[in-house]
Order: sequence, then structure tokens, then C-alpha cells
Amino acid sequence: MNHKREKTRNKHQRVKRKSPMMLTKPRFSKKMNKVLAPATLAVLLTACASGPVSVGTQLQEDQDYIFFRAGAGDSYETIAQRYYGSAALSGKIREVNKDNAPVAGEVVAIPKRVLNPSGVYPDGYRTIPILCYHRFTSNTTSTDRLDLPAEQFRRQLQYLADNGYYVISLNELDQYMLGNREIPEKSVVLTIDDGYKSVYTTAYPLFKAFNVPATLFVYTDFIGATLGLRWDELKEMQQSGFVDIQSHSKSHTSLAVPPEQDINFAEEIRHQIRYPRALINQKLHKDSVIFSYPYGDSSDHAIEELVEQGIKMSVTVQQGGNPAFANPYLLKRTMIYADDTIDTFAEKLDVFHQEDLK
Repeated sequence: MNHKREKTRNKHQRVKRKSPMMLTKPRFSKKMNKVLAPATLAVLLTACASGPVSVGTQLQEDQDYIFFRAGAGDSYETIAQRYYGSAALSGKIREVNKDNAPVAGEVVAIPKRVLNPSGVYPDGYRTIPILCYHRFTSNTTSTDRLDLPAEQFRRQLQYLADNGYYVISLNELDQYMLGNREIPEKSVVLTIDDGYKSVYTTAYPLFKAFNVPATLFVYTDFIGATLGLRWDELKEMQQSGFVDIQSHSKSHTSLAVPPEQDINFAEEIRHQIRYPRALINQKLHKDSVIFSYPYGDSSDHAIEELVEQGIKMSVTVQQGGNPAFANPYLLKRTMIYADDTIDTFAEKLDVFHQEDLK
């Protein structure tokens, strides 16, 4: 009796000791099997039966997909880092492959093109939250909601890194809205308003340390003020590639339509939009193509002027995420305050709107 048990156990052990160097049959999702060209699928299946092969290398490629032979220790995150430059884009690979994790020797399909430009699914749609900061402080606590302690900001950036968020530049957001890029599973944009000195002294070093981009909206009358940034500091940040300088108007004047319908209002809007753009171009040798409404106040007059001037996007301070089909001139932004805990910060990362769209 014991001899039979031992024989059976040894039989199972022999099955489990299958060589990891054998290429296993591809296990793509049903959707993926439908889109694979028969010839490509035949090549892959032939390779699966061809005996021992090296793993962790590229196997085949066509116009839509790269087929990668997973190695020991490979995950969708490591493969996304290798082919897309960011582990946070692993969801795009996971979506077309059947399993939660690739097996050594298994073929993994890596999409080369945009598969779902709208980000819309049967149960809802992906959104991109744009976070809005103002000032930073080296103090450990703050009595002003807009003064975010440096350590608190560091913990927020660490949370994004630890939880697989892909920080994209606001300047690239239109590419997602035009369908040229696919909205990642978890993406976020970082922005700062006004142009306080603490952006340079406190936030800028953290952007470099975490290797994340941010957009700084400045109102140009504040540049050179006691608490404001200088042009040389703005130039350094712009040239670093970590901070993109854009316009927040000339004097932080609301662009909402006044109750009295001032006849000079249209001219004031033009001045508030055109003057800082020209000055930023002159001082930093760059075109400012994104606008942040002072106080988040917009109007039809302001949007018309922005469109006429070739501004491609503008942002409010209305909380929420932005789907691919959002109005580019009324993009939502979520304010981050000093009294936000890491839990409330996480709740503000609105990356998917749940809705039955079947």
C-alpha cells in the first residue's frame, strides 16, 4: 500500500518538474485569439511544439503585436517597462492576455497600437485626474490649507509610485483625448497654480527625485515678487524637462462674465490671455498652449478667445476625472490640501467612472 502511494507521489512530482525552458502554448484572451492572424498564430503554435527554447526574448512580431517569450521572474510590469518604458502601462498587456501573471516559457502578446482609444468599457470608462497644488512648506505641519508640507507631498508621490500610477504630462493629455494614445489603467497629472517660490525650493527637487513631470501655471504679474518665482528659476525648471511652464493669466483676474456686462470685458479677456503668453514666449523661448483659469472661472468669451489664439486646453478647479471625450476647454482638476490624509488623497484619484454602458 505504501509502495503504491510512493509510486503515485513520484508520478505527480515528475509531472510538476516540467522544464521551464519549454515554450508553453499561448493562452491569450478570447478577444485576442479572434484578432490574431491565422498565419501568425500558426507560427506561434509551431514554436510551442519545437522543443527546448530560450526564454525572456522576443519571438515574433507583426504590425499590431510583439510576441514575447516570458522568462523566469517576468511579469506584465517588467515586460511593460521593457517595451513601453513604464511598468504602469502593464494593464494594456494584461488586457489581451488570459492570465494574471505570465508563466516562464509562455508567449505574451504585447500590443503595438491603440486598442481602445476611448477608454470606454461595458461597466464604465477610464478617466485621468488632474491634481492641483498651490504652495509648499518645509514645516512639518501647516495652518493654511494651501501650504502643503514637503514630507506630506513626498508621501503622496511615494503613494503614486508604490501603487502603479502613471504620471503623465498635461502637455501630452490631448494625445489621449484625440485617441492617439490609450488611457492607462491608473494615470494622473500634477499641476501647480500661481508661481510661488516654494515650487522651486520644495516641489521641484521632489519631481526630480521621483522622476515625474508637472505643469506650473504662472500669472506673470507675480513673477519677481517677494514670494514669487524669478524668471531664471522658471527657466531652469523648464529646461530640466520636469516642469512645464504655462499661463495662469496676467494678473489673476477672473474671466467669468461680470453681472454688469462691462463693455471692456472682452478686451480684458484678450489682454489676460495674450499678454502672459507673449511674455512667456519671450522670456522662456517656448509657446504657452495650455491655460489655467484664475479661480477656475471660465466663460464663453474666454473659451472663444482661447480657441482663436490656438490654445489647445484649459483647466478649471471643478473636481473629478477627465475621460477621453472631455471638453478640452473645461478640464476638471482636483484640489489637494494640507488637511488631506493619504486616504483622502487616494480617494481623489478618480481613474474610472463606474456606469452600466451595456
